[in-house]
Amino acid sequence: MKQLLPLVCLIALLSCRNTTDKVNPFSIRIDSVVMTSPGGCQGDSIPCVSFKVVFPHVTGLSKAAEDTLAKALSRLPINPDNKPVDLAESGKRFLADWKEINEEFEGATAPWSFESRATVLIVSDTLVSIKVTSFQYTGGAHGSQETSYINLHPVTGARLTLDDFLRPGYLPALTAVGLQAFRQARQLAPDEDLEAAGFEFPEGFQLNTNYGFSPAGIEFTFNIYEIAPYVLGPTQLTIPYRPLAAYRR
Repeated sequence: MKQLLPLVCLIALLSCRNTTDKVNPFSIRIDSVVMTSPGGCQGDSIPCVSFKVVFPHVTGLSKAAEDTLAKALSRLPINPDNKPVDLAESGKRFLADWKEINEEFEGATAPWSFESRATVLIVSDTLVSIKVTSFQYTGGAHGSQETSYINLHPVTGARLTLDDFLRPGYLPALTAVGLQAFRQARQLAPDEDLEAAGFEFPEGFQLNTNYGFSPAGIEFTFNIYEIAPYVLGPTQLTIPYRPLAAYRR
C-alpha cells in the first residue's frame, strides 16, 4: 500500500513532499463490531436486529492521526446528529431502539439492520484516504445507503482536501473533467440533457465535496437523493489525476 501514492504522484497529482516527521512503516488490520438480537437473524420474517461495522486499524500513524481517524470512523449515520460515538455503544443503542419499538408493537416490527464497511484506498507518508459505505434498514419501502470519505495526514492528523494538493484555479478544469466522468458513469451521451435524464443541477453541473483518493484518481460519490430520485441510485465517478497535473502543488 505504501507504494501506491508515489506512483500516483509520478503520473499526475499528489506531489510527494519531503518531511522531517518520521512515520513507521504502515500495516493494516481489519476489525469489526457485530451484534444481533437473541437468536440472530435467520430470515426477513423473523423479528430481529443486526449491527455490523467493519473498520481498519492502520499502524504507523501518529497519535494525532490515530485520534482523527478513530473519531471519523465513529461518525455513523444512525447516531443523532452524526456525532462520534464509540462503535460498540452505537451498536447497543441501535439494538435497544429496535427492542423498544418491537415491544411497543408486540413483535410486529420489521427486521432492522445496519452495516458499515471502511476500506483503505491509499496509505502513504502524505495521505491516508478511506472510503466508508453504510446501509441501514429500519422499516419502510426500502433502506438507505451512504458513502463518505476520510482523508487525513498520517503525521499531523489534519483532514485534507483538494486545496492541499492543487493550486488555486483548478476548479474549472476539475469540473470539466468531472462532467465527462459523470456522463461516462451514468452512460449518458456527450450532449444528453442532465435534467431530462433525471439529475438535478440547478446551477449547472457541479461536483460535491464527498471524495477520496484512489490509485486510479479522485473518486466522487453522489449519494441517493442528492441529485436524483431513489430509483436512479447513487453515482460514483473517478477523475484521473493526469488532466490535473498542471495544477499540482
